[in-house]
Amino acid sequence: MQNKVLVFDENQNLTAKCIEKLEKFLLSRGLFNFSFLTSSDFEIFKKGIEDCRQEKSTVIVICDNDRLDECLGLVKDDSDSLTLINEQAVKLEDVTQELKMLFIPFELPFENFLKEFVANEKVFVCSLFGCGRSVVEQKFKTLGNEFGLSYKIITKTLFLHTVYYSKYIDESRLISEFGESLYSDKDETLEDKLSSILQERGKSLSVVEFGTRGKILSRLDFDGKVFYSVEQMKEFGVPEELFAGENAGKDVAFTLAKFSLEKSKSEYVLSVCDRLGETPKSYVAVGDKSVVHLYSSVFSEDKYERMRDLSDFAIFRMICFLKNQNV
Repeated sequence: MQNKVLVFDENQNLTAKCIEKLEKFLLSRGLFNFSFLTSSDFEIFKKGIEDCRQEKSTVIVICDNDRLDECLGLVKDDSDSLTLINEQAVKLEDVTQELKMLFIPFELPFENFLKEFVANEKVFVCSLFGCGRSVVEQKFKTLGNEFGLSYKIITKTLFLHTVYYSKYIDESRLISEFGESLYSDKDETLEDKLSSILQERGKSLSVVEFGTRGKILSRLDFDGKVFYSVEQMKEFGVPEELFAGENAGKDVAFTLAKFSLEKSKSEYVLSVCDRLGETPKSYVAVGDKSVVHLYSSVFSEDKYERMRDLSDFAIFRMICFLKNQNV
């Protein structure tokens, strides 16, 4: 039996946000066999509802409260069982046809109505960073064939993905497929993963940024410094000779990390230097008082995308550094 979700609202942005939340909710309950119909055209939406009457399916209908009765009237039959849920949503059942439909006002949170309406199956999750969607798709297709599982890849950026899958896969097998790109066995952000590791260890982190306008610190609840100019970094103690040449970004990122460790009480440091000098490279330094590792990459020319991907990359490198430590 297929699960169907139909969402109507004249505001397409609100519809898209609703679908995103609904998809995540259904996947978190282990439901992979579902499809979506969204529309800002009410006539098309009504046709989609009418088509559901002919099938064995579980259907979720979400639309404006003042249109809910009209939508229900399109499919209601005298033999149907109707139940009012919390005096706000309507459940329709035709046991002879194996049809279940739930009509929910768009204005209300859908979660409370769906908890008792849809199944709740076992589901597993992993979060990945650093590989393209095609790689994730290829590897999970192989795993799906091997283990007989269903899966759904939620791609958040070019490099960041969350995968829901229906059967257990040993962590060692996932690591053999994805290596360090596997950063979590939950659907959690990079910053939440980093924060949880540090909290578990009772350690603190200092963040130092140049060229990112505080993008990383805005995502992390840690102390740090944001530099907006070369002059500010000179006042911090970075030697003037480091700001020239193609290695300027590399040298500055390392020096910022080193000085931050000396001047702060934090056990760990994360520093970023975006496009300093004669190179388009961005540099990231992560480490502690005994060792600092340097990484570089070239990100998008688009400022928004570059700041997003660079901050993801920096937080990810910090997570990897902590995971590789012997604690």
